[in-house]
Amino acid sequence: MAFDLSVKLSLHQSVNDQSIFSEARKRAWWMTVWKQYVLAEETLVSATLFLTSLVGGFQTKTAIPKLQHGAQKLQEIIDVQLKTCESIQLGVADTEKSPESRVVSCLTTISRMRLKR
Repeated sequence: MAFDLSVKLSLHQSVNDQSIFSEARKRAWWMTVWKQYVLAEETLVSATLFLTSLVGGFQTKTAIPKLQHGAQKLQEIIDVQLKTCESIQLGVADTEKSPESRVVSCLTTISRMRLKR
């Protein structure tokens, strides 16, 4: 939601803005951009911890349903994040992209690639 609002406010477009609000606009933009990337990285850490517990084995058969539930929840989180990454469209032609727009494109692509592994 914050990302969509930032795009609607054109915070992703580089403007020769010398107003007193230019720094605030840039900071607001970067805070929304980094959120998706950080969430993807946190999900990867969770997946790694999940795999570590899986490799560790099961102490009892009652642990199996909990593990299955954990796998389902992790997959749901990954699916939501992938949909978010795929839905990010800035509507700016490649030749017109500002540095901020290019970074969003790169971070979104990196997040999507890492989540699909």
